[in-house]
Amino acid sequence: MLSIASAFRDALVPFLIAGTTALVAMLAALVIQRIVRQARIVWRDRAAFRYQPDMDGALAGDDQAIERLRRAPRRHRGVIAELLLRPLAFVKGDISQRARAVADHTGLLDRWRGDLDQPGWWVRAEAALALGLVHDRDSIALLTRALDDSHQQVRAAAVDSLGRIGDASVAPLLLARLPQQARNERTRIVEALRRMGGEAITPLLEHTRHHPADRALAAEVLALLGGSDAVTALLDWTTDDRAAVRAAAWRALATIGIDNRAFYHALRALTDDDAEVRAAAALAVGRSGRPESASYLAARLDDEWVVAAQAARALSRVGASGLAALQQRADGAEGLGRDLARQLAWEAARR
Repeated sequence: MLSIASAFRDALVPFLIAGTTALVAMLAALVIQRIVRQARIVWRDRAAFRYQPDMDGALAGDDQAIERLRRAPRRHRGVIAELLLRPLAFVKGDISQRARAVADHTGLLDRWRGDLDQPGWWVRAEAALALGLVHDRDSIALLTRALDDSHQQVRAAAVDSLGRIGDASVAPLLLARLPQQARNERTRIVEALRRMGGEAITPLLEHTRHHPADRALAAEVLALLGGSDAVTALLDWTTDDRAAVRAAAWRALATIGIDNRAFYHALRALTDDDAEVRAAAALAVGRSGRPESASYLAARLDDEWVVAAQAARALSRVGASGLAALQQRADGAEGLGRDLARQLAWEAARR
C-alpha cells in the first residue's frame, strides 16, 4: 500500500509543478499582452494628438500641413488614416474631395488600393470602405472587382463604397447581382443604387433592354429613384407578358405616383388575369386618391384575399365615395367583401 502511495506522490508532484508553471506562464502572457495593448493605445493616442492639428489644417486646404503629414514616418500612416477617415462617415460635401487629395499626397490611396489584394478579409474590407469615404473615382474598377470577393464583408464594403462614390455607370453591375445575394446584401445594393439618384435611371433602363429578365428587380429600384423616365418605362412594363413584372411595375408606380394616363391603365389592370397584378393596381389606384375610382375598387372587394384587402384599403383613401362604397358593401351579403368593408368602414369612422 505504501509503495502505491509513494508512486502516486512521485507522479503527482511533477504534474503539479508542471501545471503551476503552465498557469504562471499563462498569467504572465496575459499580463504582458495587456501591457503591450495598453502601451499601443497610449502610443496611438499620443500620435493622434500630435497629428490632429495637421489633419485639421490639411482638410482646410493648408498645403504645409499636408506636406508635414506626407513626411510622417510610415509607422504613423495607420493613425493618420484614422484621423482622415473619422469625420467622413458623418460629414458630406467638399470635405470628401479634400480628404481624397490628402490621401493621395500622403500615399494612403496607393496603400488602400494595394490592400484590396491582401489575404486578410478585414484588410480588404477596411480598404474598400476607405476608398468610398474619400470618393475615389479612380478606384471604381477595383471596387467593382471586389463585388465578387469571397468574403461577404468585403462585398458589402465594396457596395457601400460604390454607392458613396455615386457613379451611375456601375448601376447595372449592382442590379445584376441583386438575385444572387442574401437579404441583407440586397438591402445594401438597393441603398447604394438609391444614393446614385436619378443618374442611375438611364443605365438601369439600358440594362433592362438587354436583360429583360431583370425588369422586376429594376422596378423595385426605380420606385426609389422616381423621375419621368422611370414612370414611362414602368408604364410600358405594365403590359409585359410576365405577371411578376406587371405587378412589380404597378407597385413601383404606386410609390412614385400615377398621372392621368397611368390612372386609366391602372383601372384596366384591376381586371388582370393575375391576382398579384390586380392587388398592385389597387394599391396604385388607392394612392392616387381619386374619388372616381370607387366603383372600380368596390368591384374587387369579393376578389381573392390579396386583391380584396388592397381594394378595401384603397377605398378608405379615396374620400367620401370610397367610404360610401365600403358602407354599402358592409350592409350587403355575407362574404369576405362584407367583412373587409365593415373593418375598413369602422377604422375610417374612428379616424
